[in-house]
Amino acid sequence: MMMNLDQILIKLSTEFNDVYEPKDKLPKPYFNELENVKVIILGCDPSNVQGDVFNEAFGLTENLKYFRGINNNIKMVGLDKSEMYVDNLCRNYFKMVTYKNKKWQEIANRLWIQFQKDELDKHLPNNIPILATSAIILKALSFPGIYKDSMNECLYKDCIYIKENENKLGRKIIPFFRHYKYSLSKWGNYASFVKDIIESDSKKVQWITMKGSDKQNSEIMDLKNEV
Repeated sequence: MMMNLDQILIKLSTEFNDVYEPKDKLPKPYFNELENVKVIILGCDPSNVQGDVFNEAFGLTENLKYFRGINNNIKMVGLDKSEMYVDNLCRNYFKMVTYKNKKWQEIANRLWIQFQKDELDKHLPNNIPILATSAIILKALSFPGIYKDSMNECLYKDCIYIKENENKLGRKIIPFFRHYKYSLSKWGNYASFVKDIIESDSKKVQWITMKGSDKQNSEIMDLKNEV
């Protein structure tokens, strides 16, 4: 059964208080107009060594400090900020950065993945692909046997994504790592591969709810006003 945000935060504070860092607010997803969205970009969580807190994912309303590498890659596939929906798989802050958090995978799987699946399916057509900014995200989202840590370079060299029936969100998940080793300026063939997928899928998107309807406007306001 999916938990709402309040229930997730209670679970975090009672069962994972050794790694959970409570904050007054969680970063909201970043987007401009939902009907312009061509890709979903997922980070791991908003934790950072500086202890910065954000209004929206990656602090995108303030500056590009935490998004610069991803933004450079975004430009390589012909997109800009107005065409992105950006969030973290785990929306909460932790007491340590992701790669030091030994409970991150458990928390992502127990508390956040189903929540994010329902949120994405509620607001965005399911043929909008996900760009995963870390291998940690691929590991959390892929079904058993689909992804291994040793695959990262092969995914780029052989132009491979995680198919809809191979992951827990039921969408194409495209590796789009923020690490400088995977800067798309070094992976021209892969950049073209990703660009082609995005362009092809964007032509198939069908918005069930007409723009401007009372129902959609209400849902968008709810999304922008989430904790």
